[in-house]
Amino acid sequence: MKILIIGSTGLVGSAIKQECEKRNIEILCPTHKELDITVEKNIKKYIKDNNPSIIINSAAIAGKKQSLVDKKKTYMINVIAVEYLVDICKEEDILLVHMSSSSVFDGRRYVYYENSPLNPTTYYGRTKYLAELYIKNNSSKYYIIRIPLIFGSRNNSSVGVLDKFMKDIIDGKELKIATDKIQTCGYSCDMAKGIMDIIKVHRDYGVYHLGNKGNVNFYKFMATINKYLGYPAKIHKGKCKDFGEEKGRICLSSMYGKNNLRHWKKAMYEYINMKYKKDW
Repeated sequence: MKILIIGSTGLVGSAIKQECEKRNIEILCPTHKELDITVEKNIKKYIKDNNPSIIINSAAIAGKKQSLVDKKKTYMINVIAVEYLVDICKEEDILLVHMSSSSVFDGRRYVYYENSPLNPTTYYGRTKYLAELYIKNNSSKYYIIRIPLIFGSRNNSSVGVLDKFMKDIIDGKELKIATDKIQTCGYSCDMAKGIMDIIKVHRDYGVYHLGNKGNVNFYKFMATINKYLGYPAKIHKGKCKDFGEEKGRICLSSMYGKNNLRHWKKAMYEYINMKYKKDW
């Protein structure tokens, strides 16, 4: 088994890379210069030259705000590049593992399953929806993994929303966080294990939801981080309307039973202890 990981410096991709290394799996982790996935001929050449049996695509421009900075670039990476990957995987009989997002849902229900209606309300969510649609209609050998809010270490210089919040906490700033935004969350290392286990046991092809146990509102999530960090930040309760957003509940569950990932609090405690080497 040889796995090509696209987006191996990102939050999920770097965790998958580390998990593959632990399992002694042969991997290919090209840089953007080595493989530009927005150019179809580059993808075809790289794949034919290196002959992977599995492609894991974790590359994306993610997030409601970030996806709007350059909408054309977002569309190229989140949609068009995925179409290129699907076509070459079908041609070469390669398994495609694609990271999708809970943003394909509208947040008006409490719990979402793999077969729940898709109704994205953001540009980012719509690009992930279109990518899913192309995979489902043009491939029979795929795993679409829908992932929630992710925390963990990354191997690139990009800074995510949680990184910014953690820095504000460490700096002792006052924060106002919404209590009416409820979600599933996932620790990147745990997510990587779950993804590789799906591949390892050859589960039926299709869509899977993955995340750490326990759903939580964003205020409680950040308050728990603050508690574990032990810094003097003051976190106040707010509402989504305070930030010009609609309240929502995007809690991922699975038709296939509970996954084996631990509770998000245990994962968060481990992550903060590892990242900040703090003694409690």
